[in-house]
Parts: sequence; C-alpha cells; structure tokens
Amino acid sequence: MMSEQVRKWIITLLVFWGLFQIMYYLLVNIVTEYIIFREPFNNVFQIVGLGLIVLLSLLLTSVLVHPKDSSS
Repeated sequence: MMSEQVRKWIITLLVFWGLFQIMYYLLVNIVTEYIIFREPFNNVFQIVGLGLIVLLSLLLTSVLVHPKDSSS
C-alpha cells in the first residue's frame, strides 16, 4: 500500500514538472519575444506570468492525475 502512494506522488510530481516546463518555455521563448514592455513593467509581467504558470500547472495536474468519473 505504501509503494502505491509513493508511485502516485511520483507520477503527480512528474506531470506537474512537465507541464510547468512546457508553459515556462512558452512564456520565455514565445510570449516575451513578441510582447515588449518597458523596464519596470517587464519584471511585473514575468512575476505574474510565473504565478499563472504555477497555478495552471497545479490545476492541469489535478485534472490529469485525478480524472472524475462521469458515471457516478
């Protein structure tokens, strides 16, 4: 039973890390290449973007790892 819980946590962490890396790549290499802000706003945009990436990664990880059964 303990190994099943450890396996579940490892899968959850790997899904979260993969989603985080994909979204971080999109933010850094695609979004910031086409959107240019002045210097004080650039740092705020990066912090807000990272916060959104963490929240979206957690949300998508929850949906992907623990899908709801529609029949119940």
